[in-house]
Amino acid sequence: SERLSLLTDNILSLARIEEGRAEFRFEPTDIAALLAKVVASIQERVRHEGFAIGLEVEAGLPSLAADRMALSQAVTNVIDNAVKYSGDSREISIRAFVQGPFLNIAVRDRGVGIKPEDLDRVFERFYRAGDGLTRTVKGSGLGLTLVKEIVTAHRGDVRVESAPGKGSVFSIRLPLAPVKEDRP
Repeated sequence: SERLSLLTDNILSLARIEEGRAEFRFEPTDIAALLAKVVASIQERVRHEGFAIGLEVEAGLPSLAADRMALSQAVTNVIDNAVKYSGDSREISIRAFVQGPFLNIAVRDRGVGIKPEDLDRVFERFYRAGDGLTRTVKGSGLGLTLVKEIVTAHRGDVRVESAPGKGSVFSIRLPLAPVKEDRP
């Protein structure tokens, strides 16, 4: 039921964004607390499958102007992908740190990885990278598209580094400067 709920939320959120109806509410957000809540929720859901999700937050991480619900959804989607494509590995790590003018949230898995020719397309709507092994994983191909849209609305970007059999690192980079909604 939780997977169905996540899928429904993703579809509705993406539709609102694409139709220009999404309203982001940017407010000072304690990113460390947001990440702790998201990780605890996912860890509870996947603990019975043997997963260990580690969270490392840089000391003194600043608050950030963010839409808490949308950013939680984006981080949840990235972690959910790490779980789905973990292969035999059951270790996922999330690291939050400041680098220059950005706050970075990096999600690392040690799973099946992504072929170089698929890296540029993983954020495309309905695109599901990989071979038969990865295509058996349940999903809609919308999760990472939604992540990109949410992060873009926060004036940030999302990147991926990966190699087949070595796992992946998805990094959400958010500007530390205040984010303001565009209003006419």
